[in-house]
Amino acid sequence: MVLGGTNTGLQLMILAAVLLIVRRIIEPKVLGDSIGLAALPTVLSMYFGYVFFGVMGLILGPFVYIAIRSAKEAGLFELNMTGDLSNQPLKK
Repeated sequence: MVLGGTNTGLQLMILAAVLLIVRRIIEPKVLGDSIGLAALPTVLSMYFGYVFFGVMGLILGPFVYIAIRSAKEAGLFELNMTGDLSNQPLKK
C-alpha cells in the first residue's frame, strides 16, 4: 500500500480479516469434532489455558480437559454438580 497498489492492498487486508474471523469460528468446532469434544469446552479450555499459561496453555488446554474428562469417566473422581448433599455424612 505504501508503494502503490492501494486497491490490491485493501483487498488483501479484507481477505486476511475474513480468513481470521472464519478460522476463529470454525477451528474450535473442527477440533472438538475430531477429538470428540463439544465446541464450548474446547474454546474455554483454550481460552483459560492461554490466560493462565500463555501460548503453551493455549495448546495444552484441550489436552488437560481431555485428561480430566477421561479421569472422571474412568471413575477416578466424582463431581456432584447438582448441589444435592443427601449422600454426604452428617457432621455432629
